[in-house]
This record gives sequence, C-alpha cells and structure tokens, in this order.
Amino acid sequence: MSDSDEALAAGRQRGDLTEQQRRVRLEDRLLTHRVAPADTRILPRAEGERCPLSLTQQRLWFLDQLFPGSPAYNEPTALRLEGKLDSASLSRALDEIVARHEALRTVFALAEGEPYQVVQPPRPLDLEPLDLSALEDAAREAALAEALGETAARPFDLSTRWPIRARLIRLGPLDHVLLLVTHHIASDG
Repeated sequence: MSDSDEALAAGRQRGDLTEQQRRVRLEDRLLTHRVAPADTRILPRAEGERCPLSLTQQRLWFLDQLFPGSPAYNEPTALRLEGKLDSASLSRALDEIVARHEALRTVFALAEGEPYQVVQPPRPLDLEPLDLSALEDAAREAALAEALGETAARPFDLSTRWPIRARLIRLGPLDHVLLLVTHHIASDG
C-alpha cells in the first residue's frame, strides 16, 4: 500500500499532511529559502531636521485645520487619587514622562504649504491646579464635573502648544483627581 493509499485509508484527504510531515516541510523551506532579516532599525533624527507627518498625523492635522478649535480628537483620562499625595513628586513624574516621549513635546509647523513636526526640548509640564476642597459636597461635585468638562473640551493649538495638558483637582486633603488630556495626534501618529 502506498503512502497516499494509507492516508486515504486513515480517513485523511489526499494532500493532507500529518503534523510531523508539516514540520519537516516547514523546516526544509526555512533551511532552503533563507531570507535576510529586514532592517527594522529606527534611525535617529538629525538635530533640526524637518520631520514629515505620518499619514495618520496628516489626516488629524488636516481635520484640525478644517475644524479649528474642535475638541473632537481630545482624549481625556481622569484618575481619582485617594490618600496622601505628594504633588511635587507627581509633577516630576509627569515631567519625566513628557521628557521621554517626543510625541508629547511635538508641535506642528507649516512651511511652503506642508506641515512638519517640531520636537521641542523637554520642560516642565504645567500641572494646572484647582482646589475645590472648601466647597460643600454637592457644589464640589458640580464644580468637579464642570472643571473636567471644560479642561477636556479645551482645544489644542497644535502649532504652538504640546498635545498634552494636565490638571490636578484637590477635593480634600486625601482626595484628588488628576486629569490628563492628550490630542489624538500624539497617540495615533
């Protein structure tokens, strides 16, 4: 009985391979058809070099030009922080994050009709403070909702301002809300 007859007798279709046969064929292909690995290195950007926008950034930049002042691409994240808060340490941590991620320090300039990225040097992120702790519970919750909404909806000027903002809202000695708002161009570029 031939191999193909045995395969048919075992209930397999002609052309079906056993796991062992597939493994042997794959190893054979890998050994005989070696392909050089692609060069996936990210090349450093030369200082002062104009960086073009990615396709996604081009789309978001165009929409920002078409509908200036729109908060449609703002991405707010509010974190409730309970317990003792060292706001100076929080501020330093946010500064370190911004220093490490160029996308959070990038503005978008225009030259000869073409937008390009300008990565700005690190500097402290303005952590906008708001103290609502003196308000009564109901008034504090209403003021919190208003502050969150206003901060989240405030548009970014992508040509002059970083695509990130932070606000620290104090509700009480052991109760804070940290609101981070980024423009989608920084996270999906």
